[in-house]
Amino acid sequence: MIGSVSCFYKKKLLVTRPLNEKRTMKRYRDDANAVIIEGMRAGWDIPKLIKFNRDFIKKWRYEELIRTPSKEDRDLVLISILILIKFRVIEEDAHDEGLLICQARDKKPCSSSVV
Repeated sequence: MIGSVSCFYKKKLLVTRPLNEKRTMKRYRDDANAVIIEGMRAGWDIPKLIKFNRDFIKKWRYEELIRTPSKEDRDLVLISILILIKFRVIEEDAHDEGLLICQARDKKPCSSSVV
């Protein structure tokens, strides 16, 4: 595992997704761009895309309490956050919303030498 990415919206942690060789931030960003392109091909304009993703995240915050979300659901939340970042609705590294990308910690054994 390379690390993880955590998504925050309005001071609440929404999801944390693992990052590895297959699921990198570049891949998540490419998925978000693909969703934007598909939406625009379907006739959605930018304000409609922004409203849809905002509403999806707001609904997620409450729906998560009702049922257990799947991996795909969590990926969609990350993609929605990335879309809102792309349209500059939220900042990527704001103090109360955005992304927190962490590297995996080293699993070095602790040395307990007493001097």
